[in-house]
Amino acid sequence: MKTLCFSVAVLLVSVSEWVCAETLTLAHVAVNPSQGIFWVAKDSGILAAIHYVKTNKAGTIRIFQKYMRGLSEENLGTWLDDFREGLRSVPYPDEEALRAELDQIGAPKSQSPAAFLNTTFLDELKKNGFVDKLYR
Repeated sequence: MKTLCFSVAVLLVSVSEWVCAETLTLAHVAVNPSQGIFWVAKDSGILAAIHYVKTNKAGTIRIFQKYMRGLSEENLGTWLDDFREGLRSVPYPDEEALRAELDQIGAPKSQSPAAFLNTTFLDELKKNGFVDKLYR
């Protein structure tokens, strides 16, 4: 569920930057590294919220420290390493997590989670080489 919410949030933040200049307000419900991606996007001034976390450990830890007062750099570094391992370069939705959500709301099992997903935008980013260029 966290992966799906995270993927949708990152996609929405990214799309809003490219499509229009409107302000997008997002809420987070917990103070933990999985919510940290929003702080990174805000404080780093970039919306490349996954690339930055995966490639700039020191900068990410500084941002986490700002919001998670009292935690040492060492503790946050260990926590961040675990968190970064789960980040995928392209935030495709997790079909297993979506299935769990659908089960929770009583959706018919006859419909596959894939029927609710449209990854055209992400597929195009990957196909045109954007993701590969980002991680060079």
